[in-house]
Amino acid sequence: MDLDKSEYNQSINDNSQENDSEITRLQARLSKSEEDLATLRTENERLKKVQTDYVDICKENDKLKTQLENEKNNKQTSHSEVFADDKAQQLKELRKILSTLRSDKEKLTNKFTESEKNLEKTLDENKKLKDKISATSKNLDNYSAIQNENKVQLKQFEDKLKEKSYNQLVTDIKVKNGEISEFQNKSNELEEIIQLQKKNDEYFKEINDLKNLLLRKEKEKQELMEKNINLKKEASQYQSALGSITNYRMNDNDKNHSVQLKKDIEELQYKLKNYVTTLKGDFEIDFKAVNDLMEKYNIKTKVTPKEPNKPLVKAVLQHHIIKTITKDIRKYFKQNLNEDSIMHLEKEIATKAKDLENKLADFSNTRNGTDTITQAASIKIRQEVNIALGNRGFSDYLSGEDYVQHIYIMFKKSDLNREMNKYRKIKDDTKKKYVEKLAEDLIREFIRIIQFRLKVQEPSARVRWVEIGSSIDPSIMEGNWDKDDIDNLEVEICSFPMIGRDLDEVAKRKIYTHAQVFTKRKKYPSYNEGFSIWSSQKIKEKLEPESGDDVSD
Repeated sequence: MDLDKSEYNQSINDNSQENDSEITRLQARLSKSEEDLATLRTENERLKKVQTDYVDICKENDKLKTQLENEKNNKQTSHSEVFADDKAQQLKELRKILSTLRSDKEKLTNKFTESEKNLEKTLDENKKLKDKISATSKNLDNYSAIQNENKVQLKQFEDKLKEKSYNQLVTDIKVKNGEISEFQNKSNELEEIIQLQKKNDEYFKEINDLKNLLLRKEKEKQELMEKNINLKKEASQYQSALGSITNYRMNDNDKNHSVQLKKDIEELQYKLKNYVTTLKGDFEIDFKAVNDLMEKYNIKTKVTPKEPNKPLVKAVLQHHIIKTITKDIRKYFKQNLNEDSIMHLEKEIATKAKDLENKLADFSNTRNGTDTITQAASIKIRQEVNIALGNRGFSDYLSGEDYVQHIYIMFKKSDLNREMNKYRKIKDDTKKKYVEKLAEDLIREFIRIIQFRLKVQEPSARVRWVEIGSSIDPSIMEGNWDKDDIDNLEVEICSFPMIGRDLDEVAKRKIYTHAQVFTKRKKYPSYNEGFSIWSSQKIKEKLEPESGDDVSD
């Protein structure tokens, strides 16, 4: 309450000071206006005097004009000419003075008019200032009355405060203390609310973090699902690849499928027969050379111009051609050739692939594990390498910008043609060129099929010759014979070997081409030669053992 009283007194003092300042300012302005008014009054009096003087001068001027006119009218002769001149001169000066006075009058009139306007303006301002001073004085009186009234109310208020009992003051203090306590409680509640708000913000932040984490986890989940799908696809591809790796069979449309391979072998047999020729017409046999050749292969039959036995000669020549090609290619692969030359890539690839195949087989057999890929690796390497060699082996090779004939084919076709010309001569040059040209394709296709493509099979296909003197077995042989006469026939020469898989196991073997044989009648021993000889012929091995010149190794 003391504070309210002080504030009230301070407010009254402030208003009183402001009113005193305003009155002082108005009084100063009023004094200045009164000074200006006095100045204007003085100036006005001076102007009035000037105006009076001007009127007097004008009257004097009029008087002089009248006098001059009278003098002219009277034309008094008594006046001398000099007097007239003086009057004229005097009149001239008066006119000049009159002109000056008129000019001064005009200026004074203008100045007087302006002074009157300023006077009126000053009087108006003076009146306004007086009114304002009067109003201010009135307000000051009102303010003094209000101030007195406030002082009375203040005294009444102080008296009233004094009249309040101590108990009332205590009650008020308790109320105020209650309000203070309530305010403190509210302050505590507000603090709790602030703390709750902070916790709420923290929870919101945590929720947002969890949402972001959930989004990240969801994204990771999607990525993992996609990765899982890709892994499944990859696993499927691996499974497919694994199936492909562990599947050694060829597709039906693959050239190395057993059916297509059989057709290609039959085509090779056809080319071989064409190269040997029919030995008729323009073809002449050198019987001595042929007999020497047959003796080399332990064939007892002799041929003569009278008994040429051309089917036998053709069979022997076919046998000799295959043996020659086989021997040459085996020798070529065993030679230490320059491995950096592109002409010997076939030899280098086949040799290293064989070495890798054997090492992988040893690795699979000597290392612990149950996977099928390791077991299949050596087989797949053998197959893939021989597929490539079977497709392009001994083809023309790139020399500079042109492809030229493989040097091995170039040399061996010439050697084979010279060898064959020992046993049969071709009289017609055109036919000779045609036949000798067949040597190139015959050698290349024989090597591709026998040396490479047979190894694509699983297990590798083998080449086996039927021994001379073997009994006829239609299950592995083909030739010209009467079914009822088979027991009386034996093999005189095998013109083309048997080709197949697992040939030594009757139950498992698969024959691609039967052995092509030329037969002769058996010569039975006499009874006196004993049963033992007969028995030894009956159990004689039908197939030649695999020898060093067998290209299937």
